[in-house]
Amino acid sequence: MTIEGILIIIVAVLILVKLLQNKKHINKQLVFNKNLPKLSVIETGVYFSISILLGLLISNYIFGLILVNALVWTSYHLLLKKYNYNILSWLTLVIFWMNFYTSTIHYKDVPQPEIWYYTVLLIEISLIALLIYDAFGRRLKFLSALIIGIIISLITLLPMINIAYHHTVNSNRSTDVMDTGQIYALFQTDLLEAYDFIRDYFNVEYIILTLVSLVLMLIAVYVQVFVKRKKISANVFYTLIVSLLLFINLNIWELPAFPKLILRSFEDYKTELEKFRKELKKRDLGTVEIPASKKEENELYVFVIGESLNKNHMSLYGYVRNTTPRLKRLYNDSLILRFDRAFSSHTHTVPVLSKALTEANLQNNKEYYTSASILNVLKSAGFETYWLSNQVRYGGWDNAITALSESADHHYFINSNIGTITNTQFHDGRLINKLEDIIEKGIEKNTVIFVHLMGNHGYYERRYPEDFKKYRSRLDKGVFGNNKFPEMSINHYDNSVFYNDYVVDKALKAFNSSDKAAAFMYFADHSEEVLRHLQHNSGNFTFSMTQIPMILSFSDQYKTRYQNKYRYLKHRTKSIYSTDLFYDLMVGLTGINTQHYDARYDLSNEDFKLEEKDCYTLDGKRKYTSSDNRYFVRANNIYLLDSLAQLNRVLAHRVNTTGNLAEVNFNGLGFETDLIFKEKEGKAFFEVGHDASAMSGMPVDSLLSNIENSSLPKIWFDIKNLSSDNLDAIAEDLLRLDQDFGIKSNTIIESGAKIPELSKLSELGFHTSYYLPTWLKDADKNQLQKEAEAIARQIKTQKIQAVSFDIALYPFVKIHLEKLIDKAIVYHAWDLSLRFEDFDLIDKLKQKEYYSDQRVRTILIQYHSDFGL
Repeated sequence: MTIEGILIIIVAVLILVKLLQNKKHINKQLVFNKNLPKLSVIETGVYFSISILLGLLISNYIFGLILVNALVWTSYHLLLKKYNYNILSWLTLVIFWMNFYTSTIHYKDVPQPEIWYYTVLLIEISLIALLIYDAFGRRLKFLSALIIGIIISLITLLPMINIAYHHTVNSNRSTDVMDTGQIYALFQTDLLEAYDFIRDYFNVEYIILTLVSLVLMLIAVYVQVFVKRKKISANVFYTLIVSLLLFINLNIWELPAFPKLILRSFEDYKTELEKFRKELKKRDLGTVEIPASKKEENELYVFVIGESLNKNHMSLYGYVRNTTPRLKRLYNDSLILRFDRAFSSHTHTVPVLSKALTEANLQNNKEYYTSASILNVLKSAGFETYWLSNQVRYGGWDNAITALSESADHHYFINSNIGTITNTQFHDGRLINKLEDIIEKGIEKNTVIFVHLMGNHGYYERRYPEDFKKYRSRLDKGVFGNNKFPEMSINHYDNSVFYNDYVVDKALKAFNSSDKAAAFMYFADHSEEVLRHLQHNSGNFTFSMTQIPMILSFSDQYKTRYQNKYRYLKHRTKSIYSTDLFYDLMVGLTGINTQHYDARYDLSNEDFKLEEKDCYTLDGKRKYTSSDNRYFVRANNIYLLDSLAQLNRVLAHRVNTTGNLAEVNFNGLGFETDLIFKEKEGKAFFEVGHDASAMSGMPVDSLLSNIENSSLPKIWFDIKNLSSDNLDAIAEDLLRLDQDFGIKSNTIIESGAKIPELSKLSELGFHTSYYLPTWLKDADKNQLQKEAEAIARQIKTQKIQAVSFDIALYPFVKIHLEKLIDKAIVYHAWDLSLRFEDFDLIDKLKQKEYYSDQRVRTILIQYHSDFGL
């Protein structure tokens, strides 16, 4: 029903009520009473002034337009004031500017007609409220207040939410207005999840302010009922009715932009879902054929779909906290395959899974609601299918994934209440109990079990039992660096990841209990931006929201039966892969023969080919392989450096926290760390840190003990305060570190100390390097030559094996120093103009003169880490 239709029905009801109340006056002439009461000049002046002031503050319109609009509103105020409806008049003015302000923050340039659209709409609604007061208010005060309160709530709540959203989000977000992505997210959830959404994205003060404002408005509505008002004559009543009907039916105004966005979003969503259901119905009726066949029998496939899991919070993927001990153990024992470069095609569940579970993807541009689903194909090929879910089945709105899951033979939802405000009564572990039961009863035919977890969604503290509350403490500086992250949120999220590790491991144990040829796959629908507390809101998109885990496991029977599939998968664990292609992978894994399949997108097929240029997310709006995606760029650069045998030469600069080290170590990189030697209360130790303003508070032992490789990577120790006074103590501690961690063979010991005693470290077997002072880059030619000679003598006295320097000093080394030192002396340099996150890093390196110099054994470049000190 249209807005006009709703308004006409309201007007018709009001006419009927007034007719019953004023039977004797039906034949009176419909004219206004011209005897106006004495007006309050001051109030009217204030009303007029505020109308102008709000116009100047909120809009960028010319003063003349604001003035004319203020005059219209003041005239309207005079009309309402005549009958003592002052409160309603003021309330309407506030609601008008609130709605108009919503448009100004939502759209850069609000067209001039917009102010008149809102003016007409709000005056029409206000006049209806006036007539409701008059028709019902004298005898049914509470009823009239209730009806008008509902109307006020409907026209103010969404603008209030949008304004609160705008002022809550700030410059660290990519957008500060609600777009269709957030609106669709609200359509696809129940009221409790909507509450979670509001809690996650809105500051408490704005939530309180919004509620208080709404309550004050409703109080104003209620108070207006009890104000002594003048009775509106039948003539005036019917004149207003006729005017409203004429205006509604003339249809000379448009619905303002923001309400139009809400209605259009809802209509689009409803249309999309209806199309999808029609297609499902067609298939159920057999009018759409999806031919598929399968030769082999008695196979089991388990596809577990996670929720909102960021792989960078999994120790399986190099996170500093041991959040996934079970999966990591399975990986180390070669019982699962870990895919490092999978990413999600969107940041919301429905757009991801509507493609991941259907033939539609970002390559073929098919619509998901007219595409074959994996469940359709499985059914056609004779599989028995199960859909187990801890997600809401039906909330305030059905969603496309629920509609898709209806094709399964068996459904099991552990949300007990359907169609009401619900929260998950059980954690995900309860869902795995059902998986265990199905497998334990035995598989009599080819079977696929889908398990849709609640995972790590929203309100993180709800996603795990108390027994899994592993992380409670403050974020240690030596682990997380100087960044001010949302401490409690990170702890709760990491606890949910720890519990999810238990759940997935439990699912794997159930899977492994089967004696069939079987395959297991786990992936998350999308990731979560936890560190910046942005969750997975597409309106605040970051590439962190696309960083998902992907894990596969296979029974021995499967590996034997499908040797080629397993071999291809094992060799493609570092291939880039998107969730929108998972349908083809599932078809490939199950060995189904169907024309609704593209081998080019199946990671287990020899014909698989996904070009980097074809990788997109946000349904094609953002190129995944763009230069601003540091996750892709860095992984690509590390892969290329490895292929060029440069991975032990190019190191990460200033790795001074265990969080930073965990990332670097996971990527197979060596690193440089800064050390300051300290002696306190009879204890001597190296503390990690660059200077007094950037100390980690932890000994170097803590850093080295977090290295997980069987052998240490190349390490560069920059000792900041080595001197004659502490050299012996430093030598003793280095020997201890070598005994504990074996650092001698691959660690550079750098110092700027000029003391002859430094030779002791070389004599003890350490690789020492002299730090060339950076001021040399500004010295004159004569001074450079003298310094070169002095450095050459010093190197010989100290028995130094290398010199280290800022790359700006490379010309000094080549022109002045190199001819004076032994050819066995090597170079270690840092070039901080380069980053592992540079899109063209390899090209930049190859263009550097020092890159081809064999004496330059080490090159330090920047490594961006969220956990930097």
